[in-house]
Amino acid sequence: MENRIVIALGGNAIQGCHQEGTHEECILNVSEAIKSIRKIVADLHNKVAITHGNGPQVGKILAQNDSLNSGAIPLFVCDAMTQGQLGHFIQLAIKNLFSSDKIEREVLATVSTVLVDADDSAFKNPDKPIGNFYTKEKALKMTRDIGFIYKEDSGRGYRRVVPSPKPKYFLEIGTIKDLYEKGVIVITGGGGGIPVVIKGSVYQGIDAVIDKDRASALLANELNADCMIILTDVSGVALNYGRKDQRWVSLMTVAEAEQYLKDGQFALGSMGPKIESVLDFIGKNSKRYVIITNFESLDSAIGGNGGTKIFFK
Repeated sequence: MENRIVIALGGNAIQGCHQEGTHEECILNVSEAIKSIRKIVADLHNKVAITHGNGPQVGKILAQNDSLNSGAIPLFVCDAMTQGQLGHFIQLAIKNLFSSDKIEREVLATVSTVLVDADDSAFKNPDKPIGNFYTKEKALKMTRDIGFIYKEDSGRGYRRVVPSPKPKYFLEIGTIKDLYEKGVIVITGGGGGIPVVIKGSVYQGIDAVIDKDRASALLANELNADCMIILTDVSGVALNYGRKDQRWVSLMTVAEAEQYLKDGQFALGSMGPKIESVLDFIGKNSKRYVIITNFESLDSAIGGNGGTKIFFK
């Protein structure tokens, strides 16, 4: 039986919170991450597309930019750079896995662009924090020197904020679909995709960050996937997260997810966008489901003994 799957690898799951994000750490983390999805990608009955986050990696490039007091590298170019970097690491890790297991299957990492609406309200109210934390004085100086917008972030300092528009369309979706249907493992949509808008009759990159989980849900819909797997740095979805009465949820219906979202159970900057993306993907399709977990718990989650599975009803 054919399974149609989209796997979203979280950027923070690829780089540990206590790591510096060196080249060697990144390669090692990606290799470990791929081991967790070994059974999925090795099964020739599975059609698989893989997306990935890039927040820590883009943040490192931005920090290098900031040290030069220059916006020399546009944000959308940083997206492209990290798509190539992480896509290569993921592709190589899978190829090495297949080589050791003597599995013949093609893997291809793509640099992908995603159309957003130039009139999206996000451009009028940038609220996606990226990059390093700075003092108020340093942030004001950088605003004067470069023109970026900085906002205070949870009492930890000031960070640059950029628009996070909704993804509308993968420009390369035709090619992605062709590869997917042929059984090629496609690595695409890194960091939510490189955001572009239409200016006159041409596409043009724009400084913004597309939420990677929203982009993953869009891709999963376009590929008519049955299952989306969101791999992050927690073992599943919890209610009352971080409190004494925290409770992990193993099974959740779409209706329950909608209600929990309305109740404010999921933080805007972490689990909230993931749940919204889950709802976008599943809709009212009773055949679709989503698994949210971490790399360590994936096998158990697939077997129904870990993580969180969300389904229509």
